[in-house]
Amino acid sequence: MEKDTENTQGSAEIQAVLKKMRLAYVANLPQQLASISALVMELKKSEDYQISYENLYRAIHSLKGTAGTYDLPIISAICLPFDEYLTASLEGGSDAGDQQISRCLYFIDLLCRASSLAAEGRESFPEIEASLAAM
Repeated sequence: MEKDTENTQGSAEIQAVLKKMRLAYVANLPQQLASISALVMELKKSEDYQISYENLYRAIHSLKGTAGTYDLPIISAICLPFDEYLTASLEGGSDAGDQQISRCLYFIDLLCRASSLAAEGRESFPEIEASLAAM
């Protein structure tokens, strides 16, 4: 019986640490998203379009992975089509136009809304999922 108590206590401690790490991640998301937003704006004024797109792609791809690590599937769900959009745009090879910038900012808006709701403790995001489905 004593071993079961130790396992339960250890599991509770691990869960508490994971929750604390997730909260810290969610608290840092607005800053990350502001940096990503700056990368989007850099696309329009950058002389080296391809490098700017690659920087943005890496940031989104990294965000997608870390969100999965911290059990925020909504962030990953937004990053997946954003990631795919950036890949297609990069392969297209043209400079960033207003339509591309607007599309990127739309994804960032969804990420910001999801981040804000996650910070409030929300676990489900039907309105954001509906926006993704409508794209």
